[in-house]
Amino acid sequence: MMINQFNELADEHPEFEIDRERTAEGYKLLHEMTERLDKLERNFRKDVEGRILEAYDRIRMIPNVSSYQRSVALKRLADCYYNNERFHDALHYYTEALMLNDKLPVKRRVEELKIMTGEWM
Repeated sequence: MMINQFNELADEHPEFEIDRERTAEGYKLLHEMTERLDKLERNFRKDVEGRILEAYDRIRMIPNVSSYQRSVALKRLADCYYNNERFHDALHYYTEALMLNDKLPVKRRVEELKIMTGEWM
C-alpha cells in the first residue's frame, strides 16, 4: 500500500489516525533503507549494513508497511550478501523475503544456498 493510499484510507476512517504517523515513519525508514542498499550494492561496508539492519528491525515493528516493498528490500539485502559470499546471511534474508512474498524469483537460489551452506534437510 502506498503512503498516499493509506492517507486516503485514514481520512475516511479516523480510527486509523494513531497508525498514520507510525506508518509514515515506516515508509520513511523503508526509503532510507533503499538508499543505503544502493550504497551497499556499490561498496559493501559494515557500517552501512548495520544501519540497514537497524532500519529493518524498526520497520518490522510498524504495522501497515507494504509486505511487498519490505520483501523487495530484503531480497536486495540478500543479493548483497550473496555477491559478497556471505551465504548464510543471504539464505536467511532470502527466506525472510519469501515469507513476505512467495512470488519473488529466488526459490532456486534458496535451494542452491541450502545445499552450499549445509542447511538442506
